[in-house]
Amino acid sequence: GGHINPALAVAGKIREEYGDEVEILFVGTPTHMETRLVPQAGFDFTAIDVRGFYRGLSWNNIKRDSAALVKMFTSSVQARKLIKEYQPDAAIGFGGYVSGPVIRAAAKLGVPTAIHEQNAYPGITNKTLAKMVDVVMLTSEDAEKRIECKNPPVITGLPVRGEMVAADRAECRKKLGVPDDRILILTRAIRYLTREAEHYKGFVRFSDYGGVLVGQIEPKNRVLPLLRPHFCQRMPEEAFLLHDKVHREGLFYADRKWKIRPVETLDLDRPDQAELECRALWRRFYETIAIRERYNPKCRMTHLPKRFWGEMTEFQDDPA
Repeated sequence: GGHINPALAVAGKIREEYGDEVEILFVGTPTHMETRLVPQAGFDFTAIDVRGFYRGLSWNNIKRDSAALVKMFTSSVQARKLIKEYQPDAAIGFGGYVSGPVIRAAAKLGVPTAIHEQNAYPGITNKTLAKMVDVVMLTSEDAEKRIECKNPPVITGLPVRGEMVAADRAECRKKLGVPDDRILILTRAIRYLTREAEHYKGFVRFSDYGGVLVGQIEPKNRVLPLLRPHFCQRMPEEAFLLHDKVHREGLFYADRKWKIRPVETLDLDRPDQAELECRALWRRFYETIAIRERYNPKCRMTHLPKRFWGEMTEFQDDPA
């Protein structure tokens, strides 16, 4: 829902402003959640058959990418036909590989185009489209330095659906059965949980084990469900495992599918030479950018608490 909900929020606002006189058509894939969420929200939906590419050199990836290459050409034909038949006044993409052929076809046919990027690290599709669309909208200012745009981007923030903004707190508490005296405790717990998850988004380090990226963490809270959207969106073409050593579970991701499953123990082989060299380069980079004259242990502990150091490459020695 990372791409779908912002799109639904924008579509809902347009409908609120202009009523039924505006026609909105969502385009997605035939097998993902948009086939359910979009019609439920009351909008028209059509699908084109397109697939993403897999990174990494393996026989399975070569077969998948060969099929994706064929889909890329057929989806472009489908998208061009769709744009000609629907004749939209504007086309807006919200990321994901399905946006590629649709927005590209619209731009080539002279339709005003725009894209919205939800993340601080733009995805491949939006980075490609940004060079040809009329307007690029960003949630985060930080994303601006990571994307090359045809025109100066616009910082909009993240679109949120109107029903969430207008929801009555007291009514929601009543519906969920949450007493007023529990709200403060619950709010503090949520804040503590989300803060730890935000830390791990920046502090997780992955290592390559035979084409699978593996990372390990030791969180105080069960943060894998909160980390899942971030890492699945950041590395959509990779196969990876993020292991929570404390709660004995792992986030498994491959072929654009994920599962969180119990993992009692995880015994890893010694990293190969290429991985060891990569770690050494990362440590050298970390040491090189440090300014020794400004060394401030207290400041570093504030921004990078010591409990996270154990699984971070820059603080580790190579295994014997």
